[in-house]
Amino acid sequence: MSKFKRLYKSKFTEVGIIRRSHGYKGHGKISVDDSYLDDFKKQKFVFIEIDGYKVPFRIEEISEDRDIIIKLAGCDSSEEMGRYQLSALHLLNEDIEVIDSEPLSQPNKLINMAIIDKSAGAIGSIIRVDDYPQQKMAIILDENGKEVLIPLHDSLIDSISIEEQTIYMNLPEGLL
Repeated sequence: MSKFKRLYKSKFTEVGIIRRSHGYKGHGKISVDDSYLDDFKKQKFVFIEIDGYKVPFRIEEISEDRDIIIKLAGCDSSEEMGRYQLSALHLLNEDIEVIDSEPLSQPNKLINMAIIDKSAGAIGSIIRVDDYPQQKMAIILDENGKEVLIPLHDSLIDSISIEEQTIYMNLPEGLL
C-alpha cells in the first residue's frame, strides 16, 4: 500500500507557496520558509490543496538561483502552472526532520494548536501567528468572533505538546 492511502489534514505542514508561473514550460517560482528549505529540497512529492484535498505532485526538478524554481509533473505550460498560483505547498510531517524541535521558530506548526491556561483553562485555537518587534503573537478567536492576541514568550509557556496539539501557558491576570 502506498503511503498516500489515507492522509489527513493534521499530517501536513504548510512549507511555502507557489508565487507565479515562470517561463513557458510549466515551471513555477515558489517561496519556501527557510526552516523547511532543506527538507523541501529532498522531497520527491509536494502536496497542493485543491478543493479541500491535499493532492500529491511529483517534483521533476528544483533549481535555486536567486529564486526557487520548481517543475511539477503534469504542469507542462505556463497556463497549467498558473492554475496553482498562490497555492500553498505542503509536506507530510514525517518528511520534515525538525517537526517537534523549536516549534516557536516554525510558526506554521502552531496553527490550529489549542492554548490552555493554568488559571483560565481552554482559551481557543490559534488561527495565525504574527511577528511583532518584541515577540511572536498567537491570534485566536474568542466566543464573540473577536481576535485576541496571546504573546508567545518562553516565560509564559509551560510546555508544548506536538502530539496533543496543545500549548500549556501561564498567562498573566487581566490578559484575557
